[in-house]
Amino acid sequence: MGYKKRNTTSNLETPQTIQEEPEAPAPEPVSISVSDEERKQNIANKRRETLAKARAMRTPKHEIRKQAEQTIQNKDELIKTKEEVIKTKDEIIKTKEQELGQTKQDIENNRIKMLEDNVIMMKKLLSDRQTPAEAPVQVASVKPKRIYKPKEPKQPQEPPTTNALIDKSYREQLQERLRNQVLNKIMMETFS
Repeated sequence: MGYKKRNTTSNLETPQTIQEEPEAPAPEPVSISVSDEERKQNIANKRRETLAKARAMRTPKHEIRKQAEQTIQNKDELIKTKEEVIKTKDEIIKTKEQELGQTKQDIENNRIKMLEDNVIMMKKLLSDRQTPAEAPVQVASVKPKRIYKPKEPKQPQEPPTTNALIDKSYREQLQERLRNQVLNKIMMETFS
């Protein structure tokens, strides 16, 4: 097949064909006549190489132990540092508590002093108010004790007759029913 070449210099395209060169004959495959022993030798060499790489990547047991010991030591060091930090924080908290305790104690002492001063002032004021001839002290009159009379037991009420109900208004009837219900409920709660 031919290729068309475009001319970039002119606006018109001119088809041109390039002649194909005859293809060179492909080189004849070299017949590899590898003997079985050479093939086996190549395979063995490749295995040796991969085993050498694997051995190089493998870490010996003593190195693994060292790494484990180092990690344990690092953890122990971290724990120690955390304990130290906690101890320092505890010490700071204790000192702050002591300072607060002292300030609270100072506040209480000041309050007690103020109360004592107030008591002294009150005593002075009271002593100034008292006249040389003290007035007699008035005693509050005692009220006589109230004597409670026992109530007479009420006789159970009989249900009202129809004539009595007719005479009462509807409102009075409802009030009486509600009152009786409340009384019955209270009696049931207290005596049962």
